[in-house]
Amino acid sequence: METNLKKIYIIDDDQYGEMTTHCPYIVDGKYSSVVEWIRPDNSFDKSVLENASCICIHSSLRILSDNKYVSGDNLLQDIICDICEMGGRIPVVKYSKGTTETDIDDGYVECSKDIFYNKLPVLITNYMEKDVIDLALIEETEKNRIKNVIVIGDGSIINSSAILPSTNISVIESFGSEELVHKLTPFEDKDIDTIIFSLLSPEYNCLDYAMTIRLSVEELGKLAIARIIVVNNNGLSIEERKEQSATLLMTDGFAVGKMDEIDSLLRSTKRLDSMSYKEGFLDALSISPMPQYGHHSLANEWGLMVLNRFLCENDENIRQYIEGAKNNQLFKYASLSCMDWSGSSDGSIIPKREIIKQSLKAKGGRYLIIDDKADDGWKEVISRCINKLDSMDVISKEIAGYEDIPTACREHIKEGYYDVIFLDFRLLSSEEIENKEIDLFSGMKVLKGIKTSNPGNQVIMLTATNKSWNLKALIDNGADGYYLKESPFYSFSNEVSLYNALNLVECIRKCRQKGYLSESFMRIQTIKANISNNSNGILTEETRNSLKVQLDISYNLISKANGVDNKNCTAFAFVALEMFIAILCDKFGRGTTNPDKLRDLLGTIFGISDSTVIDEGIEMIRARNEYVHQYNVDGTSYEYIYSGKNGYLRLVKCIESISNYF
Repeated sequence: METNLKKIYIIDDDQYGEMTTHCPYIVDGKYSSVVEWIRPDNSFDKSVLENASCICIHSSLRILSDNKYVSGDNLLQDIICDICEMGGRIPVVKYSKGTTETDIDDGYVECSKDIFYNKLPVLITNYMEKDVIDLALIEETEKNRIKNVIVIGDGSIINSSAILPSTNISVIESFGSEELVHKLTPFEDKDIDTIIFSLLSPEYNCLDYAMTIRLSVEELGKLAIARIIVVNNNGLSIEERKEQSATLLMTDGFAVGKMDEIDSLLRSTKRLDSMSYKEGFLDALSISPMPQYGHHSLANEWGLMVLNRFLCENDENIRQYIEGAKNNQLFKYASLSCMDWSGSSDGSIIPKREIIKQSLKAKGGRYLIIDDKADDGWKEVISRCINKLDSMDVISKEIAGYEDIPTACREHIKEGYYDVIFLDFRLLSSEEIENKEIDLFSGMKVLKGIKTSNPGNQVIMLTATNKSWNLKALIDNGADGYYLKESPFYSFSNEVSLYNALNLVECIRKCRQKGYLSESFMRIQTIKANISNNSNGILTEETRNSLKVQLDISYNLISKANGVDNKNCTAFAFVALEMFIAILCDKFGRGTTNPDKLRDLLGTIFGISDSTVIDEGIEMIRARNEYVHQYNVDGTSYEYIYSGKNGYLRLVKCIESISNYF
């Protein structure tokens, strides 16, 4: 190849054969038109360097004299002095085995021998192409390093490159359509910086395979951020350019070209890092849903994965449930897009997960999950939102309404057996595509049935809908909270996803604390039945009605106790319930505030000899007096009334015991 370019002179003794080993293309004279290698001896004429385009010198130079290598320090110093006299107009690269850091100054580079041998072909080919010596190419960075390469397909491409022979190359000649990630997994820890698809036959969609690699960060780690080059002498077909994966052409770290362009492609294509992966790849993509995955189905796997991200260090516990969705490019893309990439500056490509602390979770309790996808991972993930639960019952089938729940389970619901019930909004697969009134959805029908059976049941809705009017309708019909099953079709930031998960954990904890409401409701129903029976005939109709009204007022207040009104509502509910005893005292002339008169009432009028019931009743009177009249009674405090289980439910049990004597 004829050229008018000035030559790059390499002054290297090659005493231990390193030049021969690492740069065989120099030994073979492949670039003899622009490169001249000199193994100096005592007769070396330094004047030839005056017309050099670049001088590369081994700084531990030895010269051959009488067939022996002797110190070349004097020659080296003469050459350096001559270069200085040239005014620094000739770029110089000085390299040695002992140099550990690359130092680039104006027209001067000092680097290690390994880096020089690795970067020399890049320097040469760039010079031949652009007629410029770019010393910045010598600098070794994570982005421009070309050292460990995987060639997928035709390995002969190595012979067409000046750069590749000096790298560590592994060749994968063939693979099945589903095997690529599996084939690459053994290379995950090999610090691969370059992947080349080389002259693969038309049945291989290289763009699609390249997209799969890029989106497989969780499986392949840093291998997924390697520069990816597709070599195809025929160019991309019209069909390939129409594929969704063709958006890869608009991203960083990826290139397509012909075999004779391979070195230029290697030089100009940079390896990605965590931030350029986010900004130059993820943010540049446009991926649409695949038709075989419906919105609701994909949202289920997606919601499962996103919630699990804040509960477990990895996805091994749910891998079997999301394996299918993991092959969906939209799923992979959205999964990576919502991560917080600003936190991955420690060299890792995947950001660290922020795991919700156990101390924030509800402890123990009995739970029920009603979801047609419960056995597809939701039971597993919801269970991890709770600290050491006692039991989790599951209804994992399609049901249209409350009556489709098994009889035994409906009895448990009526009795208030469960501390919290998790209920999916769409329990029928047909509802995925149906657009109907919210009251007609299966989950809403079941919610109404649960709340009718026992309003005290704590129900948390699991829903993929993000429509505010739907969520309001669920709350209006008795839902005690909800978790938005996130979907790749509306993007949440990592911060919002974390808040969504924390909100669920907090909602479970609060509902668990209010689990006493379902038992309180059942006991109040028993009290009402005892009042209506009035077997002793001692209660007038007016008294019976007054007692029932107090029970209703009290329960309505306690069931609405929440947020900033929690303390007042709880106290008012307690006072309203305690008025039950006050009405009895007033009716039978025993006064309403004197504990001794209550003892007389319970013992004389109702014939109650159970000291526990009497003592509980007296304690309630004292607490009521202290709260309402703000005066203290020795040995008592009304603070316990703010505890639902140990306050309100305790009083309900006391009144139930009294009502048994009516």
